Amino acid sequence: MMNQIKTRIRTLVLESRGETRVQHVFSDLTWAALGVALVGAIFAALGICTGGCTDAQRYRFFGLPFATMGIPFFVLLGVTSFGRNGNRPWIRNLYDALLAGILGAEWIFLGVQGRIIKHYCPVCVAIAIAVFVAVGLRLTEALLRGRAEGKGGKSVKRAALAFAKSMTVISAAYIGLLLALIGTSSPVSAGAGVITEDIWLGKADSQVEVLVVGDWYCPFCREVEPVVESTLPEIGKVAKYTFIDDPVHKESLPILPAHMSLLMNGKKDYHEGRKALLELAAQTKIVNPNDAVVALAKKGIKVSLVPEEGLKQLARSEAGFLAANAVTLTPTVVVRNNKTGKKRSLIGATEITKEKLVATVRWVSTSSDTE
Repeated sequence: MMNQIKTRIRTLVLESRGETRVQHVFSDLTWAALGVALVGAIFAALGICTGGCTDAQRYRFFGLPFATMGIPFFVLLGVTSFGRNGNRPWIRNLYDALLAGILGAEWIFLGVQGRIIKHYCPVCVAIAIAVFVAVGLRLTEALLRGRAEGKGGKSVKRAALAFAKSMTVISAAYIGLLLALIGTSSPVSAGAGVITEDIWLGKADSQVEVLVVGDWYCPFCREVEPVVESTLPEIGKVAKYTFIDDPVHKESLPILPAHMSLLMNGKKDYHEGRKALLELAAQTKIVNPNDAVVALAKKGIKVSLVPEEGLKQLARSEAGFLAANAVTLTPTVVVRNNKTGKKRSLIGATEITKEKLVATVRWVSTSSDTE
Protein backbone atom coordinates (compact mmCIF):
# COMPACT_ATOMS: atom_id res chain seq x y z
CA MET A 1 0.00 0.00 0.00
CA MET A 2 2.76 2.44 0.95
CA ASN A 3 4.66 1.60 -2.21
CA GLN A 4 1.58 2.40 -4.31
CA ILE A 5 1.16 5.74 -2.55
CA LYS A 6 4.83 6.59 -3.08
CA THR A 7 4.57 5.61 -6.74
CA ARG A 8 1.50 7.82 -7.24
CA ILE A 9 3.16 10.78 -5.53
CA ARG A 10 6.30 10.30 -7.61
CA THR A 11 4.23 10.10 -10.79
CA LEU A 12 2.30 13.25 -9.84
CA VAL A 13 5.51 15.18 -9.17
CA LEU A 14 7.08 14.06 -12.44
CA GLU A 15 3.96 14.97 -14.41
CA SER A 16 3.73 18.34 -12.65
CA ARG A 17 7.30 19.20 -13.57
CA GLY A 18 6.40 19.04 -17.25
CA GLU A 19 8.12 17.40 -20.18
CA THR A 20 10.83 19.84 -21.21
CA ARG A 21 13.93 20.99 -19.37
CA VAL A 22 12.58 24.55 -19.23
CA GLN A 23 9.36 23.32 -17.61
CA HIS A 24 11.42 21.37 -15.10
CA VAL A 25 13.37 24.50 -14.17
CA PHE A 26 10.24 26.62 -13.74
CA SER A 27 8.55 23.95 -11.62
CA ASP A 28 11.57 23.49 -9.38
CA LEU A 29 12.01 27.25 -8.92
CA THR A 30 8.29 27.68 -8.16
CA TRP A 31 8.33 24.98 -5.50
CA ALA A 32 11.54 26.37 -4.04
CA ALA A 33 9.97 29.84 -3.78
CA LEU A 34 6.79 28.46 -2.19
CA GLY A 35 8.90 26.37 0.19
CA VAL A 36 10.85 29.44 1.31
CA ALA A 37 7.58 31.31 1.85
CA LEU A 38 6.09 28.47 3.90
CA VAL A 39 9.19 28.09 6.08
CA GLY A 40 9.23 31.86 6.57
CA ALA A 41 5.57 31.83 7.63
CA ILE A 42 6.31 29.07 10.16
CA PHE A 43 9.30 31.00 11.53
CA ALA A 44 7.18 34.14 11.81
CA ALA A 45 4.35 32.27 13.55
CA LEU A 46 6.84 30.84 16.06
CA GLY A 47 8.28 34.30 16.67
CA ILE A 48 11.67 33.37 15.20
CA CYS A 49 12.75 36.74 13.88
CA THR A 50 16.03 38.65 14.10
CA GLY A 51 16.88 41.14 16.78
CA GLY A 52 13.52 41.88 18.35
CA CYS A 53 9.73 41.75 18.36
CA THR A 54 7.85 44.33 16.27
CA ASP A 55 4.43 45.94 16.38
CA ALA A 56 3.59 43.86 13.30
CA GLN A 57 2.59 41.09 15.70
CA ARG A 58 -0.39 43.18 16.82
CA TYR A 59 -2.10 43.08 13.43
CA ARG A 60 -4.76 40.43 13.01
CA PHE A 61 -6.73 38.75 10.21
CA PHE A 62 -10.08 37.50 11.54
CA GLY A 63 -8.53 37.57 15.02
CA LEU A 64 -5.46 35.52 14.05
CA PRO A 65 -1.90 36.78 13.50
CA PHE A 66 -0.93 37.31 9.86
CA ALA A 67 1.87 34.76 10.13
CA THR A 68 -0.52 32.08 11.42
CA MET A 69 -2.92 32.73 8.56
CA GLY A 70 -0.06 32.50 6.06
CA ILE A 71 0.73 28.87 6.84
CA PRO A 72 -2.51 27.28 5.50
CA PHE A 73 -2.44 29.64 2.51
CA PHE A 74 1.04 28.55 1.49
CA VAL A 75 0.24 24.87 2.11
CA LEU A 76 -2.82 25.11 -0.16
CA LEU A 77 -0.83 27.09 -2.70
CA GLY A 78 1.82 24.37 -2.73
CA VAL A 79 -0.76 21.63 -3.20
CA THR A 80 -2.53 23.40 -6.08
CA SER A 81 0.82 24.21 -7.71
CA PHE A 82 1.06 20.56 -8.78
CA GLY A 83 -1.92 21.12 -11.07
CA ARG A 84 -1.21 24.67 -12.20
CA ASN A 85 -0.31 23.53 -15.74
CA GLY A 86 -2.61 20.51 -15.88
CA ASN A 87 -5.85 19.80 -17.69
CA ARG A 88 -8.14 20.80 -14.85
CA PRO A 89 -9.04 24.50 -15.22
CA TRP A 90 -10.43 24.81 -11.71
CA ILE A 91 -7.08 23.86 -10.18
CA ARG A 92 -5.25 26.33 -12.43
CA ASN A 93 -7.73 29.08 -11.55
CA LEU A 94 -7.53 28.28 -7.84
CA TYR A 95 -3.72 28.43 -7.92
CA ASP A 96 -3.78 31.75 -9.77
CA ALA A 97 -6.39 33.18 -7.40
CA LEU A 98 -4.44 32.12 -4.30
CA LEU A 99 -1.21 33.47 -5.75
CA ALA A 100 -2.87 36.78 -6.59
CA GLY A 101 -4.44 37.02 -3.15
CA ILE A 102 -1.15 36.39 -1.39
CA LEU A 103 0.54 38.91 -3.67
CA GLY A 104 -2.00 41.52 -2.54
CA ALA A 105 -1.55 40.55 1.10
CA GLU A 106 2.23 40.88 0.90
CA TRP A 107 2.01 44.31 -0.75
CA ILE A 108 -0.31 45.68 1.91
CA PHE A 109 1.61 44.14 4.81
CA LEU A 110 4.91 45.52 3.54
CA GLY A 111 3.13 48.88 3.29
CA VAL A 112 1.98 48.61 6.91
CA GLN A 113 5.52 47.80 8.05
CA GLY A 114 7.08 50.60 6.01
CA ARG A 115 4.56 53.41 6.54
CA ILE A 116 3.02 52.67 9.94
CA ILE A 117 5.32 50.36 11.91
CA LYS A 118 8.41 51.88 10.20
CA HIS A 119 10.39 48.68 10.58
CA TYR A 120 10.76 45.81 8.13
CA CYS A 121 10.84 42.29 9.54
CA PRO A 122 13.58 40.35 7.65
CA VAL A 123 11.51 37.16 7.71
CA CYS A 124 8.46 38.97 6.31
CA VAL A 125 10.56 40.56 3.57
CA ALA A 126 11.94 37.12 2.64
CA ILE A 127 8.39 35.77 2.38
CA ALA A 128 7.36 38.70 0.18
CA ILE A 129 10.36 38.21 -2.14
CA ALA A 130 9.53 34.50 -2.46
CA VAL A 131 5.94 35.38 -3.40
CA PHE A 132 7.10 37.96 -5.97
CA VAL A 133 9.41 35.34 -7.50
CA ALA A 134 6.55 32.82 -7.71
CA VAL A 135 4.35 35.42 -9.42
CA GLY A 136 7.11 36.26 -11.91
CA LEU A 137 7.59 32.59 -12.70
CA ARG A 138 3.85 32.15 -13.22
CA LEU A 139 3.65 35.08 -15.62
CA THR A 140 6.60 33.72 -17.60
CA GLU A 141 5.03 30.27 -17.70
CA ALA A 142 1.88 31.77 -19.20
CA LEU A 143 3.88 33.48 -21.93
CA LEU A 144 5.87 30.34 -22.78
CA ARG A 145 2.74 28.19 -22.80
CA GLY A 146 1.08 30.55 -25.25
CA ARG A 147 4.08 30.44 -27.57
CA ALA A 148 4.34 26.68 -27.34
CA GLU A 149 0.72 26.37 -28.42
CA GLY A 150 1.66 28.22 -31.59
CA LYS A 151 -1.25 30.62 -31.56
CA GLY A 152 0.75 33.63 -32.67
CA GLY A 153 2.03 36.72 -30.93
CA LYS A 154 -1.37 38.36 -30.55
CA SER A 155 -2.83 35.36 -28.75
CA VAL A 156 0.20 35.20 -26.49
CA LYS A 157 -0.20 38.87 -25.70
CA ARG A 158 -3.91 38.43 -25.01
CA ALA A 159 -3.26 35.45 -22.74
CA ALA A 160 -0.61 37.33 -20.78
CA LEU A 161 -2.82 40.41 -20.56
CA ALA A 162 -5.79 38.38 -19.36
CA PHE A 163 -3.66 36.75 -16.68
CA ALA A 164 -2.21 40.08 -15.59
CA LYS A 165 -5.69 41.61 -15.41
CA SER A 166 -7.02 38.75 -13.30
CA MET A 167 -4.04 39.10 -10.97
CA THR A 168 -4.61 42.85 -10.67
CA VAL A 169 -8.35 42.56 -10.02
CA ILE A 170 -8.02 39.83 -7.42
CA SER A 171 -5.07 41.56 -5.74
CA ALA A 172 -6.96 44.83 -5.59
CA ALA A 173 -9.97 43.12 -4.03
CA TYR A 174 -7.74 41.38 -1.51
CA ILE A 175 -5.96 44.62 -0.62
CA GLY A 176 -9.28 46.37 -0.13
CA LEU A 177 -10.44 43.60 2.18
CA LEU A 178 -7.26 43.76 4.22
CA LEU A 179 -7.43 47.54 4.48
CA ALA A 180 -10.94 47.29 5.87
CA LEU A 181 -9.91 44.58 8.33
CA ILE A 182 -6.70 46.23 9.49
CA GLY A 183 -8.32 49.59 10.17
CA THR A 184 -5.03 51.39 10.60
CA SER A 185 -5.12 54.31 12.99
CA SER A 186 -2.96 57.40 13.43
CA PRO A 187 -0.27 57.19 16.12
CA VAL A 188 -0.77 59.09 19.34
CA SER A 189 0.71 62.57 19.20
CA ALA A 190 2.44 63.77 22.33
CA GLY A 191 4.94 66.42 21.38
CA ALA A 192 8.44 65.17 21.97
CA GLY A 193 7.20 62.23 24.00
CA VAL A 194 7.75 63.79 27.43
CA ILE A 195 7.14 61.46 30.38
CA THR A 196 5.30 63.59 32.94
CA GLU A 197 5.07 60.99 35.71
CA ASP A 198 7.83 60.43 38.26
CA ILE A 199 9.05 57.01 37.17
CA TRP A 200 12.75 57.81 37.07
CA LEU A 201 15.64 55.96 38.69
CA GLY A 202 19.34 56.85 38.76
CA LYS A 203 20.47 60.50 38.87
CA ALA A 204 17.09 62.22 39.20
CA ASP A 205 18.30 65.75 38.32
CA SER A 206 20.18 64.76 35.16
CA GLN A 207 19.20 66.18 31.74
CA VAL A 208 20.17 62.86 30.15
CA GLU A 209 17.39 60.28 30.00
CA VAL A 210 17.74 56.57 29.23
CA LEU A 211 14.46 54.86 28.39
CA VAL A 212 14.51 51.08 28.05
CA VAL A 213 11.56 49.83 26.00
CA GLY A 214 10.55 46.21 26.35
CA ASP A 215 7.84 43.58 26.40
CA TRP A 216 7.53 41.01 29.16
CA TYR A 217 7.14 38.08 26.74
CA CYS A 218 9.69 39.23 24.15
CA PRO A 219 12.56 36.67 24.08
CA PHE A 220 14.97 39.30 22.78
CA CYS A 221 14.17 41.61 25.71
CA ARG A 222 14.93 38.74 28.05
CA GLU A 223 18.20 38.19 26.19
CA VAL A 224 19.43 41.77 26.72
CA GLU A 225 18.12 42.09 30.30
CA PRO A 226 21.44 41.02 31.90
CA VAL A 227 23.29 43.53 29.69
CA VAL A 228 21.01 46.38 30.73
CA GLU A 229 21.04 45.35 34.39
CA SER A 230 24.84 45.21 34.56
CA THR A 231 25.15 48.62 32.85
CA LEU A 232 22.61 50.56 34.92
CA PRO A 233 24.86 51.20 37.97
CA GLU A 234 27.36 52.98 35.72
CA ILE A 235 24.70 54.80 33.72
CA GLY A 236 22.81 55.81 36.86
CA LYS A 237 25.74 57.96 38.03
CA VAL A 238 25.34 60.42 35.14
CA ALA A 239 21.79 59.87 33.82
CA LYS A 240 18.31 59.06 34.97
CA TYR A 241 16.67 55.98 33.52
CA THR A 242 13.36 54.17 33.42
CA PHE A 243 11.58 51.27 31.75
CA ILE A 244 8.77 51.74 29.22
CA ASP A 245 6.22 49.05 28.39
CA ASP A 246 5.48 48.32 24.75
CA PRO A 247 3.11 45.32 24.96
CA VAL A 248 3.79 43.75 21.57
CA HIS A 249 2.52 40.45 22.98
CA LYS A 250 -0.97 40.79 24.46
CA GLU A 251 0.04 38.40 27.26
CA SER A 252 2.05 41.27 28.74
CA LEU A 253 -1.00 43.44 29.42
CA PRO A 254 -1.94 41.95 32.85
CA ILE A 255 1.60 42.63 34.11
CA LEU A 256 1.51 46.33 33.21
CA PRO A 257 -0.51 47.60 36.22
CA ALA A 258 1.89 45.98 38.71
CA HIS A 259 4.94 47.17 36.80
CA MET A 260 3.65 50.74 36.49
CA SER A 261 2.73 50.79 40.17
CA LEU A 262 6.20 49.52 41.06
CA LEU A 263 7.77 52.35 39.05
CA MET A 264 5.51 55.01 40.54
CA ASN A 265 5.49 54.10 44.23
CA GLY A 266 7.96 51.24 44.77
CA LYS A 267 11.25 52.59 43.40
CA LYS A 268 13.37 51.30 46.28
CA ASP A 269 12.32 47.74 45.42
CA TYR A 270 12.12 48.25 41.68
CA HIS A 271 15.03 46.12 40.51
CA GLU A 272 14.14 43.16 42.73
CA GLY A 273 10.51 43.57 41.72
CA ARG A 274 11.46 43.61 38.06
CA LYS A 275 13.31 40.32 38.48
CA ALA A 276 10.21 38.84 40.12
CA LEU A 277 7.97 39.95 37.25
CA LEU A 278 10.40 38.58 34.66
CA GLU A 279 10.49 35.30 36.54
CA LEU A 280 6.69 35.21 36.60
CA ALA A 281 6.48 35.88 32.85
CA ALA A 282 9.00 33.10 32.18
CA GLN A 283 6.92 30.60 34.13
CA THR A 284 3.39 31.34 32.98
CA LYS A 285 1.03 33.64 31.08
CA ILE A 286 -1.00 35.41 33.73
CA VAL A 287 -4.52 36.66 33.16
CA ASN A 288 -5.06 38.75 36.30
CA PRO A 289 -3.03 41.80 37.43
CA ASN A 290 -3.38 40.59 41.03
CA ASP A 291 -1.26 37.55 40.15
CA ALA A 292 1.64 39.91 39.53
CA VAL A 293 1.04 41.64 42.87
CA VAL A 294 1.01 38.24 44.61
CA ALA A 295 4.26 37.27 42.84
CA LEU A 296 5.87 40.45 44.16
CA ALA A 297 4.55 39.79 47.67
CA LYS A 298 6.13 36.33 47.65
CA LYS A 299 9.48 38.07 47.16
CA GLY A 300 8.78 40.34 50.12
CA ILE A 301 7.85 43.33 47.92
CA LYS A 302 4.59 44.99 48.83
CA VAL A 303 3.07 47.22 46.18
CA SER A 304 -0.48 48.49 45.90
CA LEU A 305 -1.90 49.07 42.44
CA VAL A 306 -2.10 52.71 41.38
CA PRO A 307 -5.70 53.89 40.77
CA GLU A 308 -6.96 53.27 37.25
CA GLU A 309 -6.82 56.91 36.18
CA GLY A 310 -3.16 57.14 37.20
CA LEU A 311 -2.36 54.01 35.20
CA LYS A 312 -4.20 55.38 32.16
CA GLN A 313 -2.29 58.65 32.37
CA LEU A 314 1.06 56.87 32.46
CA ALA A 315 -0.04 54.59 29.62
CA ARG A 316 -0.89 57.68 27.54
CA SER A 317 2.51 59.21 28.30
CA GLU A 318 4.26 56.00 27.30
CA ALA A 319 2.22 55.67 24.10
CA GLY A 320 3.07 59.28 23.25
CA PHE A 321 6.75 58.60 23.85
CA LEU A 322 6.70 55.50 21.63
CA ALA A 323 4.95 57.37 18.82
CA ALA A 324 7.09 60.51 19.05
CA ASN A 325 10.30 58.49 18.98
CA ALA A 326 9.11 56.01 16.31
CA VAL A 327 9.71 53.02 18.57
CA THR A 328 8.22 49.94 16.90
CA LEU A 329 10.55 47.13 18.00
CA THR A 330 11.42 45.60 21.34
CA PRO A 331 13.93 45.82 22.82
CA THR A 332 14.87 49.45 22.13
CA VAL A 333 16.85 51.89 24.26
CA VAL A 334 16.33 55.60 23.64
CA VAL A 335 18.96 57.95 25.08
CA ARG A 336 18.24 61.68 24.89
CA ASN A 337 19.40 64.98 26.33
CA ASN A 338 16.58 67.33 27.30
CA LYS A 339 18.89 70.35 27.28
CA THR A 340 20.68 69.93 23.94
CA GLY A 341 18.09 67.82 22.11
CA LYS A 342 20.66 65.17 21.20
CA LYS A 343 19.18 61.71 20.90
CA ARG A 344 20.16 58.24 19.80
CA SER A 345 18.37 54.90 19.79
CA LEU A 346 19.78 51.40 20.08
CA ILE A 347 17.36 49.02 18.36
CA GLY A 348 17.25 45.26 18.74
CA ALA A 349 19.24 42.73 20.70
CA THR A 350 22.27 42.95 18.42
CA GLU A 351 22.69 46.71 19.01
CA ILE A 352 22.11 46.77 22.75
CA THR A 353 25.50 45.96 24.26
CA LYS A 354 27.17 47.35 27.37
CA GLU A 355 29.83 49.11 25.30
CA LYS A 356 27.29 50.79 23.03
CA LEU A 357 25.04 51.80 25.92
CA VAL A 358 27.87 53.47 27.80
CA ALA A 359 29.23 55.12 24.65
CA THR A 360 25.77 56.39 23.67
CA VAL A 361 25.14 57.92 27.10
CA ARG A 362 28.57 59.55 26.96
CA TRP A 363 27.91 60.98 23.50
CA VAL A 364 24.45 62.29 24.36
CA SER A 365 25.87 63.88 27.54
CA THR A 366 28.35 66.01 25.59
CA SER A 367 27.47 69.39 24.12
CA SER A 368 29.18 68.84 20.75
CA ASP A 369 27.97 66.59 17.93
CA THR A 370 31.28 64.80 17.45
CA GLU A 371 31.63 61.17 18.39
